[in-house]
Amino acid sequence: MNINLEQDWIKFESLGATAYYGYTTPGTSDSSSSWAIRQVLGTGPSMAVAWNDNTLLSYSAAWDERYDCFIAPTASLGLTWSVQNSTNSFNITSALINLSWDDLSGVNNYTLLINDQDGVIYNYLSQPFANTYATPMTSQQTGTSYRFSGVPSMTYSVTVTAINAAGSTQSSADITT
Repeated sequence: MNINLEQDWIKFESLGATAYYGYTTPGTSDSSSSWAIRQVLGTGPSMAVAWNDNTLLSYSAAWDERYDCFIAPTASLGLTWSVQNSTNSFNITSALINLSWDDLSGVNNYTLLINDQDGVIYNYLSQPFANTYATPMTSQQTGTSYRFSGVPSMTYSVTVTAINAAGSTQSSADITT
């Protein structure tokens, strides 16, 4: 599908030299996290363009939060967790770490980095991260919770980073299972 960025927007707002364009399916609620928001600063030949989470047509923002998408987040993530041991049918015990954090206005992208006491970084499958060509991370998502399957009697360092077009903030914790 081809989209004309100058004509195919659903919502538009102009505030002096700043304009916001919203792209989504017609009829989508302004509070739904399924908008791609483009900010255009300036007029004439000297304009700067930014997208809600630095990705062209990333349909993850709420139109109601369009201003906050372009202001660096500063609020605390309020990272919390619980640990629960679980034994499967093969008599293997896992330490399930349930993480949650606050949804920050204007943030649509959260990255998690989980590593153990030996410095091993884990991927989204709770396995050691092995891709030497990518930036190590455990998960990248839009939600405010994550479940990690670890090993009992280990210490894991968890960092959650909230990212938007203007910056990021993070919260970290050391969790002993």
